[in-house]
Amino acid sequence: MPESKKEQIRQAAITVIAREGFHAATTDKIASEAGVAVGTIYNYFSNKEDILQYIFQVEYEKRAAFLAELSQKELGTIAKIRAMLEMHFTKVQENPNLVKVILAENRFGRRQKENGLLGLLEQIIRTGIARKDIRPCHASIIATILFGAIEAIMARYLAAGETKSDATALSAAVEEIIGLISRGLATG
Repeated sequence: MPESKKEQIRQAAITVIAREGFHAATTDKIASEAGVAVGTIYNYFSNKEDILQYIFQVEYEKRAAFLAELSQKELGTIAKIRAMLEMHFTKVQENPNLVKVILAENRFGRRQKENGLLGLLEQIIRTGIARKDIRPCHASIIATILFGAIEAIMARYLAAGETKSDATALSAAVEEIIGLISRGLATG
């Protein structure tokens, strides 16, 4: 029960922060959205920065768990990157408010860059180099390029208004990114 209450607060915070921005969001507004007393929030979080940090932590943990699943499969590096992109863009479509929060409050995400999506991409690339799946390259630079492309695509998706054609654009984005890295990182 406590974890579901914490998740209820997290989801409410995503809604409020996406709608009003982090600075205008208050624990009162988050509590109202969650349908809980303000004091309940303080049973789980010390302040709204703590809530925001938790939002990023949960999203990182989802992607890390997904990467762990991928690591158990016999997939090449490009296939793993494709799977990560498809999962990530599916989450974008499922919860545009979360994307608004992530893009707008990126300074909190930057604190976790070593452990966030950027770090996961770098890990996939380093493993691919070691397996000779892809050519030797500067893994952190390639991961940063991919991460930047992902952020730009998410921002474009949100700006366009999340229509069906935009959902198709997310699928096209996966194909375009995979095409670029396949040609750019191919061995031999």
